[in-house]
Amino acid sequence: MKKGRVLHVGQNHGKEDSRILKKECVSLSRAGYCVSYITSDQHDKVGEYRINQVKTILYPYRPIASKGKGIIKFARLVGNRFARLWTVYRYVKQERPEIVHIHEYKLLYLVILLRMFCKDVKIIYDVHEDTPRYNSFDYYKRYGWLAGKAVEKKYEWTEHFACRHVDAVIVVTPHIYDLLKFCNKNTILVCNFPIVEAETTKEPDTEAQKEKVVSFGGGLCKDNGIETLLRIQNRLHGRLALAGRFADIDYVHDVKEKYYEEVKTGKIRYYGYLTGEKLQEFYVFSTVGSAIYKNTPNSYYSYPIKLFEYMEKGIPVVASNFPGFSAIVNGAECGFTVDPENETEIIAAFNRILDDPELARKLGENGRRAVLEKYNWKQEEEKLLELYNQLMTGKENRRDRVRNCRLHKQK
Repeated sequence: MKKGRVLHVGQNHGKEDSRILKKECVSLSRAGYCVSYITSDQHDKVGEYRINQVKTILYPYRPIASKGKGIIKFARLVGNRFARLWTVYRYVKQERPEIVHIHEYKLLYLVILLRMFCKDVKIIYDVHEDTPRYNSFDYYKRYGWLAGKAVEKKYEWTEHFACRHVDAVIVVTPHIYDLLKFCNKNTILVCNFPIVEAETTKEPDTEAQKEKVVSFGGGLCKDNGIETLLRIQNRLHGRLALAGRFADIDYVHDVKEKYYEEVKTGKIRYYGYLTGEKLQEFYVFSTVGSAIYKNTPNSYYSYPIKLFEYMEKGIPVVASNFPGFSAIVNGAECGFTVDPENETEIIAAFNRILDDPELARKLGENGRRAVLEKYNWKQEEEKLLELYNQLMTGKENRRDRVRNCRLHKQK
């Protein structure tokens, strides 16, 4: 018997998003909920899919950018945003969920529509990042302190308003928890730790790791330290391996042409966007993983999933010395933390691991052990299911009260 109808709502997350679909949706589905997931991803076609036993719908992606100037541009911008929001609302009405789980700051105005027209629906807001600080960072750099502060306050007020009018708030890091816990008493921490399958308990393939490789697989952009890795690659005692999609870096111009000899000789290798078994092979041949993220508001207090992916595969890491990173890496003794702006320190940390196979093995084992015992999705899943059970129990109690009230009136 199904426990209830649940709808997860995204906008820029892919149809196979790791946290939303593979962790939260699948966990809820296995627990007996009827789960659907709708999102809009410009890389995929509109349609309905069945992924991991979860009904997944891609709704039309509507670009927000508008032509025109002044008030005309502003009016079109507002119109486009409302059209996108209304599209999402129509899909929500069509699915008739009992719980709506929102994953985007940009969809928070959906809370107002649901509170107006779907009063019986329970709403969860899942906060993936520190949006106010993240979005204001660009304005601080481009337009100065005043503009940045104004943007930050606008995003902050909107988020706080929404948090006060939803039934529960889920956050991914202790830092965001401290920022939002006063807005909603039903705020819980559900970290984005990896799913640990049975086969990950096998010993790493040490034969495959004989070649010295510094790897990074994920979003290939400046904030993730890719420029730093490219600059220092000729001083590393191994080759550099990259996998993923380039964002603010032009692979042909900034990498292939600028580092022509290194690419030609294999000192730098780009494997493209990898998933599934190909991604697992990429990790198998990695000696040390890079998490040299730049100091941005969204990174400084974060728990990057990349870090836990390395640890799960038994790969030692070199990471930025931010509070969240340091607590994990130093606590598990699975690598080294460095100043992301100090290239000498970064190179020394990488080469120390590359030159000492025994140290690399020990750090990798420590990281893997920490994931198996502590940093895994299983314990986070329990917190998620407990929250859902509380919300559904509240709905059942309300239904019983209404039913008893009707019976009393009939008598």
